[in-house]
Amino acid sequence: MMSLKSKRELLEVVQPRYLKANKAEKQKIFDEFTSATGNHRKHAIRALKNQVQVQNHPKMRFCRLREKSTREVRRTFRTPSFPNILQRLAPT
Repeated sequence: MMSLKSKRELLEVVQPRYLKANKAEKQKIFDEFTSATGNHRKHAIRALKNQVQVQNHPKMRFCRLREKSTREVRRTFRTPSFPNILQRLAPT
């Protein structure tokens, strides 16, 4: 397993060769790249064709969405009509 930094360095070296190569050479370069990095074939194709940039995705977005939805739920339950709803739904 290669580190992300090593994968980027390898991509910088292999990509110019891949873009200039003919179809037979591209297949060989592609096979070598996928076996060295362990990437899926589709990701390797996109990376070698420069259609995707290898980057770290921040995880904060999901956390912020979760916090926002939690705040909305809490706000909903704080409404004055909520206790009345509970009294109406309680079995008698």
